Amino acid sequence: MATIQFPKEAEPGKEETSAVTTVKVWGCRGSIPRSEPNMIKYGGSTSCVEFLSSSGTRVVLDMGSGSYALGQHMIGQYFGGGPDGKARNSGGNIFITHTHWDHIQGFPFFVPLFIPGMSWDVYGPRGSAGSIRDSLSGQMQYDYFPVNLNYLGADIRYHDLTEGDFHVGGEKRPTPPLSTAGDGGDKKDDGDDEDAETESFCQEIGGDIRVTTQYLHHPCLTLGYRLEDTKTKVTLCYITDHEPYDMRMGTEGYTPSDVLSARTADDRHVDFISGCDLLLHDTQYTAAQYKDKVTWGHSTVEYAVDVALAAGVRQLGLFHHDPMRSDEQVEELVQLAKDRIEKRRGGFAATACSDLEVFAAYDKQELDLQQWKSGSRRSLLSRESSTRSIGSAISEPNGLSPREEFCGAVALIFKDRSAAEPIASLLRVGCDVQIYTDAEDALSVAEKDKPSLYLVQQENGGEMTGLDFCRKVRELSEWGMEVPILLETNDQDTLDSIRSDAEDTEVTDFVSKPYSPEYVRTKAHIAMQRSQCRWRKAVLPSDETIRLETLRDTGLLDSKPEERFDRLTRIASRCMDVPVAVVSLIDESRQWFKSCHGMCAAETPRDQAFCAHAI
Repeated sequence: MATIQFPKEAEPGKEETSAVTTVKVWGCRGSIPRSEPNMIKYGGSTSCVEFLSSSGTRVVLDMGSGSYALGQHMIGQYFGGGPDGKARNSGGNIFITHTHWDHIQGFPFFVPLFIPGMSWDVYGPRGSAGSIRDSLSGQMQYDYFPVNLNYLGADIRYHDLTEGDFHVGGEKRPTPPLSTAGDGGDKKDDGDDEDAETESFCQEIGGDIRVTTQYLHHPCLTLGYRLEDTKTKVTLCYITDHEPYDMRMGTEGYTPSDVLSARTADDRHVDFISGCDLLLHDTQYTAAQYKDKVTWGHSTVEYAVDVALAAGVRQLGLFHHDPMRSDEQVEELVQLAKDRIEKRRGGFAATACSDLEVFAAYDKQELDLQQWKSGSRRSLLSRESSTRSIGSAISEPNGLSPREEFCGAVALIFKDRSAAEPIASLLRVGCDVQIYTDAEDALSVAEKDKPSLYLVQQENGGEMTGLDFCRKVRELSEWGMEVPILLETNDQDTLDSIRSDAEDTEVTDFVSKPYSPEYVRTKAHIAMQRSQCRWRKAVLPSDETIRLETLRDTGLLDSKPEERFDRLTRIASRCMDVPVAVVSLIDESRQWFKSCHGMCAAETPRDQAFCAHAI
């Protein structure tokens, strides 16, 4: 009887250590796999991208049909091994953006999931219907596939994600020892040794790859991923299946709001991709095609170019090619993007990247991110972390059903009950729903019922507008300050006219026509997930203008590191027995660290700073 000799295992999830960070595209077609003579160059496999850190940690982004070829490649490496017989890899991390079929259809055919000895961590958004494991299991039920999920032979762990960040790869180790004053006086620190030790600490304690997630604009819960190699500092942003929040931008392109005013959701999208070395962005349509595809959940090439320019991106890869687009038409799309860059570059050049390069992704394309890492870049808007809460993006199992976890009830306030019913029917899958046709009635029972979310029309037929309702709810109690409130407007122009007032009343999010009920359900679920651990924005001090002038007069902001400050943070960390100590300065948009002991960070968004509350 023949036996199979398994090679010695490498560390789970690690490839042979490379000197660079690499990306390989295994599939970049959108919606459905294609195999046509006029699509040979760019390929027909659906979404799958491999990110390999310089330390050897593997991340697989999406499991479209392209993942089949990746699996075959990995199996060849695994059983082939190296000269010493050691396996070159034994697993990795799989990140699912969302569970539409073109992003998970390769999962049942990914052979490494069947191999005992391989180890995989699978991450994805938790939806209203259940966990990422439940969703992946659904397509492998008996009616659709002959092998059940439970029969996969590899060691597989499933993790539900929300917005936030976390690390993969590497091993945890203790905080490096402090170098502080000894007996009899101050001891001068060896700065080079301390910096080297801290850098090593940050790479290993955090992991080889820092992962940041942010919800995208799609009819189902969809996450975008930002991956940073903590050693080489190069960054990939993977944005597939994303439609402009302001759907006018699908045809007109992205235009940033005044940075001093309340930023839009499209501005936050630019924040998320800010300064990345490679952006793979959904470009399924052109502006001319988009007018017939509104609410389908995809971007235009014009929008992708604009946000890349505004974000200071180095390389833009056109991704998620339309299934009807031939090789020749993809090349026309690349030329359209290049023309757009020349047309729009001047509008962003004062603050953003002036050397954006663009290409169309193709199957089996290999990219060396290190070659693009040349100097710093800044975006039009300073990047705000994707997380609305403080902590990890990983949602720990809590034993609750989707209905129990998402909410107790959702209240819809609509002028016409029939207009609310299509939305209510979708929300009832995971929530209890109450429809009101009078805002006063909803307000009268608000404190008693305490819904987990409101969706209210701005013009709802009563004397109380949606904004008025929001103001009154926020005044009720602590619950009223926290409950998510979505405001529905007749069109984007109406939203623009009331946006500043809406920010004052802390409207959580907006729903503007045209929209589909599926989009509204997704926005509702996102708002409820964000509110489970909501970080409240600090109120501006009454003397903010004078405070900022005084801060700048000190000359400390954005100055070089100084030992006199670094010594203070080391002593504070030791005396208070805490792992992190910082000297923090707050300007208009940032918390900037003059000195930072115990973590690798130069600054954070002001909205996430404890010190913003202190001032």
